[in-house]
Amino acid sequence: MQEKSQSSKWLIGCGIGCGVVIVIGLIIVISGYFLCRGTVQNFKQVETTQEKLRERYGRIEEFTPNPDGRVNAERIGVFLQVRDSMQASIRELDTTLTKLEALDQDKDEKDSFWDVVGGIREGFGMIPHIADFYLSRNNALLSLDMSPGEYYYIYVMAYYSYLGKPPDDGPGDQVMRSGRGFTISNEDTEREEPEESWKREMYGDTGLRMSQRIRWKLIPMLENQLDAIESNPDMYSRTWRNTLETEINKLKEDRDRIPWQDRLPEQLTSSFRPFKYKLEESYNPVTNIFELMQEQDWND
Repeated sequence: MQEKSQSSKWLIGCGIGCGVVIVIGLIIVISGYFLCRGTVQNFKQVETTQEKLRERYGRIEEFTPNPDGRVNAERIGVFLQVRDSMQASIRELDTTLTKLEALDQDKDEKDSFWDVVGGIREGFGMIPHIADFYLSRNNALLSLDMSPGEYYYIYVMAYYSYLGKPPDDGPGDQVMRSGRGFTISNEDTEREEPEESWKREMYGDTGLRMSQRIRWKLIPMLENQLDAIESNPDMYSRTWRNTLETEINKLKEDRDRIPWQDRLPEQLTSSFRPFKYKLEESYNPVTNIFELMQEQDWND
């Protein structure tokens, strides 16, 4: 009886504060269950499509751009079709990220109970949108017969090298939100250090910036391109061959360099010029950060 009485007094003393904690806990558990139950299946579908892409096309780094430096108009057209098929998922993810950012705009204001609940709900709500984003892209790549490596190459060359979009575009220069059910960063702090010196050099205690992530994927592609030229040296100009080799060396030496940041070769400029308006229209600065965050999962 005494133990029961002490327990009752403890519960009464705990009061509303404990009640709020319990309610928040229940909301997190229940909301997480219902919101993530379908999402787990969505991510399984993402994993399945990634495996199909890997089996069909190999690793992203294995992609070889055209040795002559051009991107065929037909392939840019396919890239834009992939982007068009992703627009619904891009808009949903953009909207969710914008809402989440708005929750933290005024950090001086004390969050109310319902502010916290709303933040948790929005955070969980982002998860299925991320799954839909990758699933829509993977399905489009499979149906339109475009490898992730080719998509990655055109994305970087078109948006960053040609249009000059910042690789760190996203919901903030370095988006970090915690305590609202999610965490995002444009840095990858748990990558295993590669053996190659140029890869090892780009890693630091703080991980990868987006520009460094680009180098990690693009250098092997450009080396594949250079190998293709050297396999048939009579088919390509010596000037172009030397220009490509120089750019590869610059990328290896400068950890923050974007491919062709000094001057885009005419081959690439003339390839993208007819599609400039459509490329601009298809780009989304908010969701850009997700474009290069999961490519290692396709292959590793």
